[in-house]
Amino acid sequence: MSDARNHAGLLFQVAGKGLLAATIIGLGLFAYSVLFSGTEEQSAQTEIARLHQQIQTVTAERDQFAHDKAQALQAGKDLDATRQKAQAAMQELQELDALRASVSQAIEQARLQLTGP
Repeated sequence: MSDARNHAGLLFQVAGKGLLAATIIGLGLFAYSVLFSGTEEQSAQTEIARLHQQIQTVTAERDQFAHDKAQALQAGKDLDATRQKAQAAMQELQELDALRASVSQAIEQARLQLTGP
């Protein structure tokens, strides 16, 4: 019976050592997973922050582009209005020049009639 006890004691010692080894390995793997997931989480948060910054930059550039486009459209409208005013002024200038020529001709005819040939 003492052999059976020694044998049983030996089995418990082996099982205890196996259980201890399994526990140590399990704790090591748990610690690794905690550390690795923390590093992975930190990397993900860093990437999210970088992408968020890029979104803000692109949004600001888009807003600036929209503002510049609106200004360019307004400048185009202003330029078109100025061009139309310039064309109207040129037309008026041509009409005034024709009127000046007509008045000059009428004055010359009146002078000739008053003074004679």
